[in-house]
Amino acid sequence: MEAQKNVVTRILVFLLVGLFFVVGMIAYSSARSSKGGRLVDKFDEYFDERGEWTYKGSDETERRLEKTFDVRNGGKLTIEADNGSVDITTWEKSQVAVVVDMSGDARVLKRYRVDFDSTDSTVSVVARQRKKGFFPWHWQSSDVHFQVKVPSSFHATVNTAGGDVEISGLGGNVHCETSGGDLRLTALQGSVYGETSGGDVIVRNVRGSLEAHTSGGNIEVDSVTGPVKVGTSGGEVVLLDVDGKIFGETSGGNIEARLLGDNRGVHLETSGGNITVYVPRGFAGDLDASTSGGSVECDLPVTVIGKVRDHEVRGKMNGGGSPIELSTSGGNIYVRSRQGSSL
Repeated sequence: MEAQKNVVTRILVFLLVGLFFVVGMIAYSSARSSKGGRLVDKFDEYFDERGEWTYKGSDETERRLEKTFDVRNGGKLTIEADNGSVDITTWEKSQVAVVVDMSGDARVLKRYRVDFDSTDSTVSVVARQRKKGFFPWHWQSSDVHFQVKVPSSFHATVNTAGGDVEISGLGGNVHCETSGGDLRLTALQGSVYGETSGGDVIVRNVRGSLEAHTSGGNIEVDSVTGPVKVGTSGGEVVLLDVDGKIFGETSGGNIEARLLGDNRGVHLETSGGNITVYVPRGFAGDLDASTSGGSVECDLPVTVIGKVRDHEVRGKMNGGGSPIELSTSGGNIYVRSRQGSSL
Protein backbone atom coordinates (compact mmCIF):
# COMPACT_ATOMS: atom_id res chain seq x y z
CA MET A 1 0.00 0.00 0.00
CA GLU A 2 2.80 2.36 0.96
CA ALA A 3 4.57 1.58 -2.32
CA GLN A 4 1.48 2.50 -4.32
CA LYS A 5 1.25 5.88 -2.52
CA ASN A 6 4.89 6.61 -3.40
CA VAL A 7 4.25 5.85 -7.08
CA VAL A 8 1.20 8.10 -7.18
CA THR A 9 3.11 10.90 -5.47
CA ARG A 10 5.94 10.70 -7.98
CA ILE A 11 3.49 10.80 -10.89
CA LEU A 12 1.77 13.89 -9.47
CA VAL A 13 5.10 15.65 -8.97
CA PHE A 14 6.14 14.80 -12.52
CA LEU A 15 2.88 16.13 -13.95
CA LEU A 16 3.18 19.32 -11.89
CA VAL A 17 6.74 19.98 -13.11
CA GLY A 18 5.66 19.33 -16.67
CA LEU A 19 2.78 21.80 -16.31
CA PHE A 20 5.09 24.53 -15.01
CA PHE A 21 7.48 23.87 -17.91
CA VAL A 22 4.76 24.19 -20.54
CA VAL A 23 3.41 27.40 -19.00
CA GLY A 24 6.93 28.85 -18.87
CA MET A 25 7.61 28.03 -22.53
CA ILE A 26 4.35 29.66 -23.60
CA ALA A 27 5.17 32.81 -21.66
CA TYR A 28 8.72 32.92 -23.09
CA SER A 29 7.43 32.45 -26.62
CA SER A 30 4.94 35.28 -26.19
CA ALA A 31 7.65 37.60 -24.89
CA ARG A 32 9.95 36.74 -27.80
CA SER A 33 7.17 37.31 -30.31
CA SER A 34 6.37 40.68 -28.77
CA LYS A 35 10.00 41.80 -28.84
CA GLY A 36 10.46 40.43 -32.32
CA GLY A 37 7.50 42.43 -33.53
CA ARG A 38 8.94 45.66 -32.18
CA LEU A 39 12.34 44.92 -33.79
CA VAL A 40 10.79 44.26 -37.19
CA ASP A 41 8.81 47.49 -36.91
CA LYS A 42 12.12 49.39 -36.49
CA PHE A 43 14.09 47.50 -39.18
CA ASP A 44 14.12 50.45 -41.57
CA GLU A 45 15.36 52.71 -38.77
CA TYR A 46 18.26 50.46 -37.78
CA PHE A 47 19.38 49.10 -41.18
CA ASP A 48 19.84 50.45 -44.69
CA GLU A 49 18.56 48.78 -47.85
CA ARG A 50 21.65 46.51 -47.94
CA GLY A 51 21.04 45.30 -44.40
CA GLU A 52 24.02 47.20 -42.93
CA TRP A 53 23.80 48.80 -39.49
CA THR A 54 23.07 52.53 -39.65
CA TYR A 55 21.25 53.33 -36.41
CA LYS A 56 22.67 56.13 -34.27
CA GLY A 57 20.71 56.25 -31.08
CA SER A 58 20.97 58.24 -27.90
CA ASP A 59 24.08 56.27 -26.82
CA GLU A 60 26.17 57.85 -29.61
CA THR A 61 28.26 60.87 -28.74
CA GLU A 62 31.14 63.06 -29.89
CA ARG A 63 34.01 64.47 -27.87
CA ARG A 64 36.91 66.80 -28.67
CA LEU A 65 40.03 67.54 -26.63
CA GLU A 66 42.41 70.36 -27.54
CA LYS A 67 45.78 71.11 -25.92
CA THR A 68 48.66 73.43 -26.84
CA PHE A 69 52.17 73.28 -25.35
CA ASP A 70 55.09 75.71 -25.64
CA VAL A 71 58.26 73.81 -26.56
CA ARG A 72 61.82 74.27 -27.76
CA ASN A 73 62.99 73.16 -31.19
CA GLY A 74 64.49 69.69 -31.42
CA GLY A 75 62.08 68.17 -28.90
CA LYS A 76 60.10 64.94 -29.05
CA LEU A 77 56.45 63.95 -29.36
CA THR A 78 55.24 60.59 -28.01
CA ILE A 79 51.80 59.11 -28.61
CA GLU A 80 50.67 55.82 -27.03
CA ALA A 81 47.07 54.87 -27.84
CA ASP A 82 44.83 51.83 -27.45
CA ASN A 83 42.88 52.99 -30.48
CA GLY A 84 42.94 55.74 -33.06
CA SER A 85 44.46 57.12 -36.23
CA VAL A 86 47.30 59.65 -35.99
CA ASP A 87 48.12 62.57 -38.30
CA ILE A 88 51.27 64.62 -37.57
CA THR A 89 52.26 67.70 -39.58
CA THR A 90 54.56 70.67 -38.98
CA TRP A 91 54.28 74.42 -38.62
CA GLU A 92 56.51 77.43 -37.86
CA LYS A 93 55.39 77.92 -34.25
CA SER A 94 57.41 76.76 -31.22
CA GLN A 95 54.38 74.90 -30.00
CA VAL A 96 52.80 71.46 -30.12
CA ALA A 97 49.05 71.53 -30.75
CA VAL A 98 47.05 68.34 -30.15
CA VAL A 99 43.42 67.80 -31.17
CA VAL A 100 41.70 64.52 -30.30
CA ASP A 101 38.35 63.88 -31.96
CA MET A 102 36.27 60.98 -30.65
CA SER A 103 32.89 59.69 -31.77
CA GLY A 104 30.83 56.57 -31.21
CA ASP A 105 29.33 54.61 -28.34
CA ALA A 106 29.10 56.85 -25.27
CA ARG A 107 29.74 53.98 -22.88
CA VAL A 108 32.98 53.08 -24.67
CA LEU A 109 34.24 56.66 -24.93
CA LYS A 110 33.43 57.27 -21.28
CA ARG A 111 36.09 54.69 -20.43
CA TYR A 112 38.61 56.15 -22.91
CA ARG A 113 41.01 58.43 -21.04
CA VAL A 114 43.55 60.76 -22.67
CA ASP A 115 46.39 62.03 -20.49
CA PHE A 116 48.88 64.75 -21.44
CA ASP A 117 52.33 65.43 -20.03
CA SER A 118 54.92 67.96 -21.16
CA THR A 119 58.21 69.69 -20.52
CA ASP A 120 59.86 72.45 -22.53
CA SER A 121 61.20 69.83 -24.96
CA THR A 122 58.78 66.87 -24.77
CA VAL A 123 55.08 66.24 -25.18
CA SER A 124 53.48 62.92 -24.25
CA VAL A 125 49.95 61.78 -25.09
CA VAL A 126 48.72 58.52 -23.55
CA ALA A 127 45.23 57.27 -24.46
CA ARG A 128 43.95 54.17 -22.70
CA GLN A 129 40.66 52.41 -22.17
CA ARG A 130 40.33 52.22 -18.38
CA LYS A 131 38.04 49.17 -18.34
CA LYS A 132 38.46 47.06 -21.41
CA GLY A 133 35.60 44.93 -22.66
CA PHE A 134 35.88 41.19 -23.04
CA PHE A 135 35.66 41.37 -26.83
CA PRO A 136 38.26 43.49 -28.72
CA TRP A 137 35.82 44.18 -31.56
CA HIS A 138 33.86 46.37 -29.13
CA TRP A 139 36.18 49.19 -30.25
CA GLN A 140 34.61 49.07 -33.72
CA SER A 141 31.76 51.14 -32.32
CA SER A 142 34.12 54.09 -31.75
CA ASP A 143 36.33 56.31 -33.87
CA VAL A 144 39.33 58.23 -32.49
CA HIS A 145 41.57 60.59 -34.44
CA PHE A 146 44.69 62.43 -33.22
CA GLN A 147 45.70 65.51 -35.22
CA VAL A 148 48.99 67.05 -34.11
CA LYS A 149 51.11 69.99 -35.25
CA VAL A 150 54.75 70.20 -34.17
CA PRO A 151 57.85 72.29 -35.02
CA SER A 152 59.64 70.92 -38.08
CA SER A 153 62.75 69.96 -36.07
CA PHE A 154 60.81 67.59 -33.79
CA HIS A 155 61.23 63.83 -33.33
CA ALA A 156 58.17 61.58 -33.07
CA THR A 157 57.32 58.17 -31.60
CA VAL A 158 53.83 56.78 -32.27
CA ASN A 159 52.28 53.52 -31.16
CA THR A 160 48.59 52.86 -31.81
CA ALA A 161 46.68 49.58 -31.71
CA GLY A 162 44.04 50.52 -34.22
CA GLY A 163 44.39 53.12 -36.98
CA ASP A 164 46.36 54.71 -39.80
CA VAL A 165 49.48 56.79 -39.13
CA GLU A 166 50.41 59.76 -41.33
CA ILE A 167 53.54 61.82 -40.64
CA SER A 168 54.99 64.54 -42.88
CA GLY A 169 57.58 67.29 -42.79
CA LEU A 170 59.58 66.29 -39.71
CA GLY A 171 63.31 66.91 -39.55
CA GLY A 172 63.89 64.58 -36.61
CA ASN A 173 63.79 60.82 -36.20
CA VAL A 174 60.49 58.97 -36.59
CA HIS A 175 59.41 55.68 -35.02
CA CYS A 176 55.83 54.56 -35.63
CA GLU A 177 53.88 51.32 -35.15
CA THR A 178 50.24 50.38 -35.69
CA SER A 179 48.43 47.08 -35.37
CA GLY A 180 45.58 47.91 -37.69
CA GLY A 181 46.21 50.47 -40.41
CA ASP A 182 48.38 51.98 -43.13
CA LEU A 183 51.57 54.00 -42.72
CA ARG A 184 52.07 57.11 -44.87
CA LEU A 185 55.40 58.87 -44.26
CA THR A 186 56.38 61.88 -46.35
CA ALA A 187 59.17 64.49 -46.51
CA LEU A 188 61.24 63.31 -43.54
CA GLN A 189 64.92 64.06 -42.85
CA GLY A 190 65.92 61.74 -40.01
CA SER A 191 66.05 58.02 -39.45
CA VAL A 192 62.65 56.39 -40.04
CA TYR A 193 61.19 53.16 -38.65
CA GLY A 194 57.66 52.02 -39.49
CA GLU A 195 55.77 48.83 -38.73
CA THR A 196 52.16 47.70 -39.27
CA SER A 197 50.46 44.36 -38.81
CA GLY A 198 47.56 45.04 -41.13
CA GLY A 199 48.14 47.59 -43.85
CA ASP A 200 50.31 49.13 -46.53
CA VAL A 201 53.48 51.18 -46.06
CA ILE A 202 53.94 54.23 -48.31
CA VAL A 203 57.11 56.32 -47.92
CA ARG A 204 58.12 59.30 -50.05
CA ASN A 205 60.98 61.83 -49.96
CA VAL A 206 63.21 60.71 -47.10
CA ARG A 207 66.78 61.83 -46.46
CA GLY A 208 68.01 59.32 -43.93
CA SER A 209 67.85 55.63 -43.15
CA LEU A 210 64.54 53.81 -43.62
CA GLU A 211 63.31 50.53 -42.13
CA ALA A 212 59.72 49.39 -42.67
CA HIS A 213 57.77 46.16 -42.15
CA THR A 214 54.21 44.94 -42.70
CA SER A 215 52.58 41.57 -42.17
CA GLY A 216 49.68 42.13 -44.52
CA GLY A 217 50.22 44.72 -47.22
CA ASN A 218 52.35 46.30 -49.92
CA ILE A 219 55.42 48.49 -49.48
CA GLU A 220 56.00 51.48 -51.75
CA VAL A 221 59.09 53.64 -51.35
CA ASP A 222 59.88 56.63 -53.56
CA SER A 223 62.85 59.03 -53.44
CA VAL A 224 65.07 58.01 -50.53
CA THR A 225 68.67 59.04 -49.96
CA GLY A 226 70.06 56.55 -47.45
CA PRO A 227 69.95 52.85 -46.66
CA VAL A 228 66.58 51.10 -47.07
CA LYS A 229 65.46 47.89 -45.36
CA VAL A 230 61.89 46.67 -45.95
CA GLY A 231 59.94 43.45 -45.62
CA THR A 232 56.38 42.18 -46.06
CA SER A 233 54.75 38.80 -45.57
CA GLY A 234 51.92 39.37 -48.01
CA GLY A 235 52.41 41.97 -50.74
CA GLU A 236 54.55 43.65 -53.36
CA VAL A 237 57.67 45.75 -52.80
CA VAL A 238 58.38 48.81 -54.94
CA LEU A 239 61.57 50.84 -54.33
CA LEU A 240 61.84 53.84 -56.65
CA ASP A 241 64.76 56.29 -56.93
CA VAL A 242 66.73 54.95 -53.99
CA ASP A 243 70.29 56.19 -53.51
CA GLY A 244 71.72 53.84 -50.91
CA LYS A 245 72.04 50.25 -49.79
CA ILE A 246 68.79 48.29 -50.20
CA PHE A 247 67.38 45.18 -48.55
CA GLY A 248 63.90 44.00 -49.56
CA GLU A 249 61.99 40.79 -48.91
CA THR A 250 58.46 39.52 -49.53
CA SER A 251 56.79 36.14 -49.21
CA GLY A 252 54.01 36.83 -51.66
CA GLY A 253 54.61 39.34 -54.46
CA ASN A 254 56.81 41.00 -57.05
CA ILE A 255 59.76 43.29 -56.31
CA GLU A 256 60.70 46.30 -58.41
CA ALA A 257 63.71 48.51 -57.63
CA ARG A 258 65.04 51.60 -59.41
CA LEU A 259 68.44 52.59 -58.06
CA LEU A 260 70.48 55.79 -58.21
CA GLY A 261 74.15 56.44 -57.59
CA ASP A 262 76.79 53.85 -56.87
CA ASN A 263 76.19 50.33 -55.66
CA ARG A 264 76.27 50.19 -51.85
CA GLY A 265 74.84 46.68 -51.63
CA VAL A 266 71.63 45.07 -52.93
CA HIS A 267 69.61 42.18 -51.49
CA LEU A 268 66.17 41.41 -52.92
CA GLU A 269 64.29 38.17 -52.26
CA THR A 270 60.77 36.88 -52.93
CA SER A 271 59.10 33.51 -52.64
CA GLY A 272 56.29 34.21 -55.07
CA GLY A 273 57.02 36.70 -57.85
CA ASN A 274 59.38 38.42 -60.27
CA ILE A 275 62.32 40.68 -59.42
CA THR A 276 63.06 43.63 -61.71
CA VAL A 277 66.00 45.95 -60.99
CA TYR A 278 66.83 49.12 -62.92
CA VAL A 279 70.37 50.47 -62.41
CA PRO A 280 72.62 53.13 -63.98
CA ARG A 281 74.70 51.92 -66.93
CA GLY A 282 77.93 52.04 -64.96
CA PHE A 283 76.49 50.24 -61.93
CA ALA A 284 79.15 47.77 -60.77
CA GLY A 285 78.92 44.79 -58.43
CA ASP A 286 79.23 41.08 -57.85
CA LEU A 287 75.98 39.67 -59.23
CA ASP A 288 74.40 36.58 -57.71
CA ALA A 289 70.95 36.08 -59.26
CA SER A 290 69.03 32.80 -59.04
CA THR A 291 65.49 31.49 -59.49
CA SER A 292 63.87 28.12 -58.99
CA GLY A 293 60.95 28.75 -61.29
CA GLY A 294 62.02 31.04 -64.15
CA SER A 295 64.95 32.65 -65.93
CA VAL A 296 67.53 35.41 -65.36
CA GLU A 297 68.15 38.25 -67.82
CA CYS A 298 70.79 40.98 -67.49
CA ASP A 299 71.30 43.93 -69.87
CA LEU A 300 74.66 44.95 -68.42
CA PRO A 301 78.00 43.26 -69.18
CA VAL A 302 78.76 40.42 -66.77
CA THR A 303 81.90 38.33 -66.56
CA VAL A 304 80.31 35.03 -65.66
CA ILE A 305 81.88 32.86 -62.98
CA GLY A 306 81.13 29.16 -63.41
CA LYS A 307 78.66 27.62 -65.85
CA VAL A 308 76.10 29.63 -67.81
CA ARG A 309 72.56 28.60 -66.83
CA ASP A 310 69.12 30.02 -67.63
CA HIS A 311 68.01 30.01 -64.00
CA GLU A 312 71.08 31.68 -62.49
CA VAL A 313 73.81 34.22 -63.24
CA ARG A 314 76.89 34.65 -61.07
CA GLY A 315 79.68 36.99 -62.04
CA LYS A 316 81.18 40.47 -62.00
CA MET A 317 79.01 43.22 -63.48
CA ASN A 318 80.98 46.17 -64.87
CA GLY A 319 84.12 44.86 -63.19
CA GLY A 320 82.55 43.87 -59.85
CA GLY A 321 82.10 45.55 -56.49
CA SER A 322 79.52 45.38 -53.68
CA PRO A 323 77.17 42.36 -53.72
CA ILE A 324 73.98 42.29 -55.79
CA GLU A 325 71.93 39.37 -54.42
CA LEU A 326 68.66 38.57 -56.21
CA SER A 327 66.61 35.47 -55.42
CA THR A 328 63.11 34.18 -56.21
CA SER A 329 61.44 30.80 -55.91
CA GLY A 330 58.59 31.45 -58.29
CA GLY A 331 59.40 33.95 -61.03
CA ASN A 332 61.90 35.63 -63.33
CA ILE A 333 64.76 38.04 -62.59
CA TYR A 334 65.49 41.06 -64.78
CA VAL A 335 68.46 43.43 -64.42
CA ARG A 336 67.85 46.44 -66.67
CA SER A 337 69.89 49.53 -67.54
CA ARG A 338 68.27 52.90 -66.79
CA GLN A 339 68.18 55.34 -69.68
CA GLY A 340 70.86 58.05 -69.68
CA SER A 341 74.48 57.69 -68.63
CA SER A 342 74.08 60.22 -65.83
CA LEU A 343 71.61 58.03 -63.93
